[in-house]
Amino acid sequence: MTKKNGDLDAAMLYRALKSAHGSPDPWAKFVWQNKAPPRVKFFAWLLSQNKIQSKVALRNKNIVDNTVCEVCQHPEETAAHIIFGCPNAKQFWSALQIPTEEDWPIQAILEIQTPPQLPSKHFSTFLLLCCWHIWKRRNNKVFRAEQTSIAATITACKTEAYLWGARLPRDSRDIATAWCSALSSAM
Repeated sequence: MTKKNGDLDAAMLYRALKSAHGSPDPWAKFVWQNKAPPRVKFFAWLLSQNKIQSKVALRNKNIVDNTVCEVCQHPEETAAHIIFGCPNAKQFWSALQIPTEEDWPIQAILEIQTPPQLPSKHFSTFLLLCCWHIWKRRNNKVFRAEQTSIAATITACKTEAYLWGARLPRDSRDIATAWCSALSSAM
């Protein structure tokens, strides 16, 4: 599995390995067939593997000693805690009227049902948009000591939702308008 120049073609190798095992990994489909920008797809893949730089992941790499969430002081800051369990995350999902549970594993993202106020088509892209902004809100607190309000987070999410609309197929671009409307209603 090499390119013409002799370099390893990791993408081709990955596809070959996945196809050899029959049905595709649900996370692989969720992440790589998503309409999110590549940087967010990469974040989502790390999230799916519990490899985002949470305190628990950093402790496992011997980078930090404690695993306490700097946002809420929960004793274990895991990927699932950041996305579902932290009060900032719970506040975000609640504002969008998307039911979640604080003790969900990260794999629960795949099972979130589309709420009635959002279109079901490309809902996985909307979920990644939300997770991305929950992550960014957490990082604002951890790295900049900024207390980003829920309104500011939703506004940033809405701005990005509008931009992501251009990534959708032409016949689906009105979906981004529905996302923006739902985000406006959440403010």
